[in-house]
Amino acid sequence: REAFSFDAAYADADPKVLVIQYGDSGSCPSEAVRHDVVERPDQVGVTLTRTPMPTDRACTADYQIKLVRIALTAPLGSREVVDGSRTVPVPVTTNTPPFG
Repeated sequence: REAFSFDAAYADADPKVLVIQYGDSGSCPSEAVRHDVVERPDQVGVTLTRTPMPTDRACTADYQIKLVRIALTAPLGSREVVDGSRTVPVPVTTNTPPFG
């Protein structure tokens, strides 16, 4: 499995749900996408993983938005969201995710 980054994080209307947005290729969509979550009092770490892409396949660069709804054990509140693949904070928006 390989970790990959995500583009955005959204606070859901349900305070115990976090929505993560990532981009995918229409011609070579990610397979078996999974998420691992580590919750701490001040932070929620999310790492997305997938089956590695075949190296012998040509893929187009068309961007398709994919959303992952993640159930949290405690409300998101003001906790920071961190992309585990890059270990960097991702801003959380309260706007409705695209295609929401």
